[in-house]
Amino acid sequence: MLVRVSLLLLIVSASSNPMSCFHTNDQVAALRIGNVQTGESIASLSKEIISRHPGADDSKAKEENYSPPLFEAFIRSSDSDSGGLFPLPGEISGDGITFQNLIAAAYQTPFHRVINQAPEVEGKYKVSVVAPRGREELLYPMFQQMVESTFGIRAHRETREMDVFVLRLRAERHLRLRPSQLRSAQHWFESGRIHAEKQPLSVLADVLENLLDRAVVDETGLQGEYDWDFSYNRADERSVVKAVEDDLGLEMVPAIRPIEVLVVDQPAPETKP
Repeated sequence: MLVRVSLLLLIVSASSNPMSCFHTNDQVAALRIGNVQTGESIASLSKEIISRHPGADDSKAKEENYSPPLFEAFIRSSDSDSGGLFPLPGEISGDGITFQNLIAAAYQTPFHRVINQAPEVEGKYKVSVVAPRGREELLYPMFQQMVESTFGIRAHRETREMDVFVLRLRAERHLRLRPSQLRSAQHWFESGRIHAEKQPLSVLADVLENLLDRAVVDETGLQGEYDWDFSYNRADERSVVKAVEDDLGLEMVPAIRPIEVLVVDQPAPETKP
């Protein structure tokens, strides 16, 4: 089958070696790719795609002056026992990723704010998405479209009442957060320790949320940027709460708050007359 642009679209059922691929060296086509109808049949895989798969013979592609695509995205099954996601400007890749983590990554939503109402999908996956230069905003919308098309799901956001931790000032303790005098901002993690420089309290709330797998709502009312450093035991939730109290002079109180969540489900089958 001949097409006007070099475009590959392959959809395979999620129950047997799920994979979705989009690949083009035509930037105009890349910008329009969200309008492609899923399931359109293209006769054969390009050598560029094949050469990027482990174990493939890429010698011919090299001989033909292969160059990286301006746009590429794929999801395929993986046998990796370990791995992770690596987001970069205009690019995201990963291996050994579960279905739940694919959803969280594609929609940039914390794992514990994803409510999955679709049947559980087993297995692990490898993913790569590269957006055209200058159009990095396409990265996550395309990632989302691929995940939904591959697994036959849909996702929407809504607000629900949820159990949370409220981060607030302690009346009986002096605040131990240090207003930052530094010029550059950074924060980093190592085993059992978190260090931050010139960061707003929203960053602290996000860090705590990731540690505790529960939404954290900042109700301190503190503005500005701060430096902080504290140690914790990831296996003991109470150690995180205690570190915030002892090292930062804040407190974390269990409460219920309205939280925006991502709801994932499967579309109802089309009703035929």
